[in-house]
Amino acid sequence: MMAMEPDMKTLLALLTTTMLFTSANAAEFDVVHGFKTAIQMNGDIEHGDAAKLQSVLDYRASLGIRTEYIMLNSVGGYVLDAAQVGDIIRNNSITTVVDNGAYCVSACILEFAAGSRRLYWPDAHIGVHSASDENGTADGTSLQVTMGMASTLSMLG
Repeated sequence: MMAMEPDMKTLLALLTTTMLFTSANAAEFDVVHGFKTAIQMNGDIEHGDAAKLQSVLDYRASLGIRTEYIMLNSVGGYVLDAAQVGDIIRNNSITTVVDNGAYCVSACILEFAAGSRRLYWPDAHIGVHSASDENGTADGTSLQVTMGMASTLSMLG
């Protein structure tokens, strides 16, 4: 029996309904003091994060500042939103960084992998796992999401 790969429309529908982590610590995008070309993302990946990031990049560009680095510190969140943030990172050729003691796990890995270059320090925490719903249950839907994430990560190298 041949394995079937879900089409992109089905996968996106699944991603929008599947959540990996629930938290009230929504991501914040801030400047990195003393490092003009860098911003940092701290917190959980929530709906609307891609729009927040794009707004920050647009504002910085209006000041003549090119964002070259994004420092990530997140324990994950919504997969589709992480993929959208990753698209922005990739389209703007931004280097992703996970600093000493910082976390980039779960859905955050889609953002990290999207970097034009990927940097991490020895005490950085980077990790992936299988997708599950908000109750921590793995089922056919979450398996499809996991396969979709694996495919995306493979394409990003």
